[in-house]
Amino acid sequence: MLGCRHKLARLLGYTSYAHFKASDSTLAGSPGAAESFLVDLADQCRAHADKELALLTHMKRQHTGDSGAVFQPWDQDYYTRQLATQACGPAAAAVAAFPYLQLGSVLAGLSELLDRLMGLQLQQQPLSAKEAWAQGLVKLAVVCCEHGPLGTLYLDLVARPGKVPSSGILYPVRCGRELPGGMYQQPILCLVGNVAAAHGIGSATATQLLLSWKEFKTLLHEMGHAVHSMVSRTKYQHVWGTRCAQDIVEVPSHLWEHFASDSRCLALLARHKSSREPLPAQLAQQLACRTSATPALELQQQALMSLVDLVYHGHLPPSSAHESSSVWLSLAHQHSSLPPPQTTSPQARFSHLTIYGASYYSYLYARCLSEAIWDTHLLQDPLNPHTGQLIKELLLKPGGSLEPLDLLTSVLGGPVQRDKVLQARHGGWCPKTDHLVKRM
Repeated sequence: MLGCRHKLARLLGYTSYAHFKASDSTLAGSPGAAESFLVDLADQCRAHADKELALLTHMKRQHTGDSGAVFQPWDQDYYTRQLATQACGPAAAAVAAFPYLQLGSVLAGLSELLDRLMGLQLQQQPLSAKEAWAQGLVKLAVVCCEHGPLGTLYLDLVARPGKVPSSGILYPVRCGRELPGGMYQQPILCLVGNVAAAHGIGSATATQLLLSWKEFKTLLHEMGHAVHSMVSRTKYQHVWGTRCAQDIVEVPSHLWEHFASDSRCLALLARHKSSREPLPAQLAQQLACRTSATPALELQQQALMSLVDLVYHGHLPPSSAHESSSVWLSLAHQHSSLPPPQTTSPQARFSHLTIYGASYYSYLYARCLSEAIWDTHLLQDPLNPHTGQLIKELLLKPGGSLEPLDLLTSVLGGPVQRDKVLQARHGGWCPKTDHLVKRM
């Protein structure tokens, strides 16, 4: 795969596949800009990650009774869970949250949030026999208070045999675009997930699904993509909605995830299915804590994987499994507090190489940018309709019809404010890491 991509890039006149991908109207503009950002981020994570690793090592030594025990990569999942239990409370918190995260209640809360923020509503519609390709579907009309219906969103969230194994994927069934005569083709989307459900659940009862905290955050993430596509208004479908630069497409979805960590938003989104009481603050804190007990190690790992992705797609891509393992190990020893063992092949588990080749860094770009946009516009009041209209008009509506730098300059409030968030490097642009690192 890497060899074929490199050959393709060379045939098109680029020095590498990473240069080819970066040339496609990206914010980074060059692999060098993304790489320098990732190295900075990994360096800034190092001290925090080393402290987290020292804590995990101490836990292992106490647990095993061996004062000289060395912490290994295969220990990480177990002791991270133990740390989460110590720091955040027992796993029973996840079970206690289920009644507050019923799908129908979450959707009603999200509709109210979107209505207050940007004048959008999610209205459940009946399904005709011809529409229902499976049991447990939910059909939503996305309606704007000013312009009327914007499009249709199907939720296919119930797990079933043979279904695509993903926690959340948004598929465009029909894209938005201008039609001759001034009309607009309303988009149709389908959000597919795999939520475990009681036997026999059907479309009439699909809204009774109980979500885990992780599934709740995934739903918010994918709904960020969905709202982006519904609000977008472009002349051509190939620049509609999420068909924008890959290193900014995840910004709205990561921005939507912030609703799960803000008490004012949670009061709307997470309400008990019977009493309608909001999710208790302490329970919300426990759930958030359990999700990321070692944030620096996790962030460091994402930076490492992004660097590996860029090097794999660079001037000299590895030509064998042994060579690709060597590249990973070399970068890990430079940028990771917990490098993998010498005899392993961690790249075999890196499935995003296939679909995010040379652009996996975009997730970290999006996290930095969404933090900056949240801090700039939504931190003080995440339900402010003036701010919501700004996000709607400047971030979502243009889709991919604007260059990424122009779009972000507009959203952030002009060049002066932009330069507090972005920096020019290696012929392109990358986010400053301040907003993200301070969350650790």
